[in-house]
Amino acid sequence: MNISITPKILIINAGWWKSVSGGCTHLFEIGTRLQNKGIHVDYIIPTDAEYGDYMNKINNIKAFDPEVIGKGKDCEGTLAISYLYWKRQRAIIKYIKKHKEEMKQYTHIICSSPFIYSLWPSVYLKKHINPECKMIIYHHHTTQPSSGLRYQLAKIQERNAIKLEKRYFDLIITSNTIEQEKLAKLTGKPVGVTSHGVSWEVIDTSYKTRKEEHSACFIGRLEKSKGVYDLIVAWDRIVYHPSRKYEDAILHIIGKGVEEEKMKEAIDYMGLKDNVIFHGFVSEEEKYRILLDSNVFLFPSTQEGFGITLAEALSAGCDIVAFNLDHYEGIFGDHIKYVQQGSWQDMAAQIAKSFNSPYNFEKINDQVKWARSKFNWDKVATDNYNMWIDTRAPAGASNKPRHSV
Repeated sequence: MNISITPKILIINAGWWKSVSGGCTHLFEIGTRLQNKGIHVDYIIPTDAEYGDYMNKINNIKAFDPEVIGKGKDCEGTLAISYLYWKRQRAIIKYIKKHKEEMKQYTHIICSSPFIYSLWPSVYLKKHINPECKMIIYHHHTTQPSSGLRYQLAKIQERNAIKLEKRYFDLIITSNTIEQEKLAKLTGKPVGVTSHGVSWEVIDTSYKTRKEEHSACFIGRLEKSKGVYDLIVAWDRIVYHPSRKYEDAILHIIGKGVEEEKMKEAIDYMGLKDNVIFHGFVSEEEKYRILLDSNVFLFPSTQEGFGITLAEALSAGCDIVAFNLDHYEGIFGDHIKYVQQGSWQDMAAQIAKSFNSPYNFEKINDQVKWARSKFNWDKVATDNYNMWIDTRAPAGASNKPRHSV
């Protein structure tokens, strides 16, 4: 290992409700690989979120415990979750104050998201304790146009986040070139672009040459922006297809979220109870087992910065049907079947086409080889580290590194 400086890095992650978001996973994977290379990386994380195996893999600073902030696992509803975030923010700042001398030793502070409850503790550390540290924030995607109170609140929080990013942060990192251009205009700051990786070590131990017939999978938070109701209606069209060819089809849903109970009620009402399995949060091994069994991966999300689950599904050899977000083509090319946003009818039609296509192992294997060449966590970790160290570069993962690990 050859590095020109010896940074001490702190990643502040206030969590996403009870769970781990794609942004959380991204930084856990990066941090783990950098630690393995001898680079000092610590985390502030909420111990009441379901981080599973990551708690055993990373060096972490426990900013708080469930007795201090309440159990995230018990929080349901927008107000309760907002209150949870507020308490987590206060608990992180309390921890930072208590360990003031330790906080002064960090050279780089990494903020995992632009959400205020995660962002403000980073700003507090910079402003009141360690003004010399370099500040980097991950802003994977800006808020997409929508309607309703939640959208209005999201826009207010985003405007406040942009103000703080402009004032306190040295570098912003996002997931695609469209967001890179947008955030550069909004903040006037350097904006880097990161790729994402896939857990090949898990896939390689359980890779299969066959798929379960007429099976599909969805992975993501169960909320409206992920298109979960389009997902259900499309699946209803498949199960009750006039041909009756797919009446035994199974949809695996991995993840949890505020819409879960309403989704289950809708599924019962539509007569789909025997055709949909809710798995909740699962381990990496279980996630890939389900993906490797599934014939098709469905992703009707309307707000994504990258779409890390798409990379995971490609790596598991799934046919993918997704809404046509602008940046997908630049990342995934023609390896995905795109349908018009909001068109559950088109999604259902494409699922039927996938189910009717002859099984072709060679085609699947070519897809997996392409994914292996593109989604590599070790390379992503090196690229991100180089951006952290040289915060001047408005570059992405494609630029030549100025430091090596």
